[in-house]
Amino acid sequence: RVLDLCTGSGCIAIATAHYEPHWQVDAVDMSQDALDLAADNAERFGVGERVRLIRSDLFAELAGERYDLIVTNPPYVTHAEVDDLPPEYDFEPELGLRAGDDGLDLALRILRDAPEHLADDGLLICEVGESERALVELLPEIPFEWIEFKVGQMGVFAIDRDDLVRHHDAIAKLANDLLHDRGKGGRPRAIGVIVPAGPRLLAETPHVAQPVGHRREWRFAPRPGCLALKGGDI
Repeated sequence: RVLDLCTGSGCIAIATAHYEPHWQVDAVDMSQDALDLAADNAERFGVGERVRLIRSDLFAELAGERYDLIVTNPPYVTHAEVDDLPPEYDFEPELGLRAGDDGLDLALRILRDAPEHLADDGLLICEVGESERALVELLPEIPFEWIEFKVGQMGVFAIDRDDLVRHHDAIAKLANDLLHDRGKGGRPRAIGVIVPAGPRLLAETPHVAQPVGHRREWRFAPRPGCLALKGGDI
């Protein structure tokens, strides 16, 4: 049994069903528009009866389901990168791009919850693109196997269920902190600065707050001539 998580247009699920006709394939996405397109594509390639399409926010609607292989290409573009994309990307739904300050919002949730949906000898394959470096910095102790390709995108790792279970506590803490921080509004919204003309408060300065490693740590880069202070120092 194979799960294509965040299936989008269904490319991975359809290719799997085409080349492995005896495998059972589930394809999951939270977007109904994406699933409708995936259904059309599956019928076009003659695998519509062997690809089950499920609307779900990651594993939310998959209680009790277990797979030998989970393959996923989730959104992994950082907020900053999305904001800087050229105009042609306006045709892409942001739901399929944005993944937080480090591009790992969905990947961390997948790593946390995948063991519940993998067979005992199951394998997870996940693409995180340019967020590879951030993931390794956050979880340096985890033995990700980074897959090298002759051509195409890098930033794809494989990891088996045993390793996910072994490091579950560290992964879960990061994923749960993410949800907690998101509920509180995410990144800091204000810093105090002292400028030559006197003190003032910059109420909206997301461009001067840069994440460092763990998402709870921040480095502030004040404008030239300004001194950044913590709230308790003012």
